[in-house]
Amino acid sequence: MVGCRSGLTGWFRKPSVPARGTGVQIPLPPPQAPVVQLERTSDSGSESWGFESLRARSMPKKKTVKREYSAGGVVFKKEGKKILWLMVQPNGGTRPYDQIRWQLPKGWVDEGEKVEEAALREVKEEGGIKAQLIEKIDSVQIFFRDTYQGDPKQLVTKTITFYLMEYQGETKEGPGWETKAVVWLPYEKAHRQLTFDSEKKILEKAKKILEERLF
Repeated sequence: MVGCRSGLTGWFRKPSVPARGTGVQIPLPPPQAPVVQLERTSDSGSESWGFESLRARSMPKKKTVKREYSAGGVVFKKEGKKILWLMVQPNGGTRPYDQIRWQLPKGWVDEGEKVEEAALREVKEEGGIKAQLIEKIDSVQIFFRDTYQGDPKQLVTKTITFYLMEYQGETKEGPGWETKAVVWLPYEKAHRQLTFDSEKKILEKAKKILEERLF
């Protein structure tokens, strides 16, 4: 191939070549984005990284999906023959339904923290109670735009793992600042009270697990 050395590492096709025996320059088709050999400098000298299109280098990179992990608890307590379930109402929020939202206690898994530990901690912080972990119920995955972090184009996928827990007592501190209200409700009322359908399904699974253990 006829080519010329450019300032970049690699070879570029000349715009035309002479027709054989005529000396007439025949234009070549417009070249595609030039291919560039990438190099890096190390102590041992120059090291090749292969080839990359300049067009690809100039294209904006797509945003990667941001992944988050949370954990929570579905807590029950016995009052005589009745079984009651813990619901919490978060504090604050700018959306209309934030003021009437009811949910299961849950929150982010901190770095270096086990999922089970995070679930118990969130129940303690949001519910103001101590609980005993019984078993894992299930995980749910939700997708949303990261509007709270100032980038509405950022897609987030969050995995939330829930555990069945039994009430052990109140904490001295009570619910933290993130919680507006706490209630204990029988199953039917708790199911209606929950805002999110995904958490309604988690509550259904928790009830089934508990019934299999009790009966």
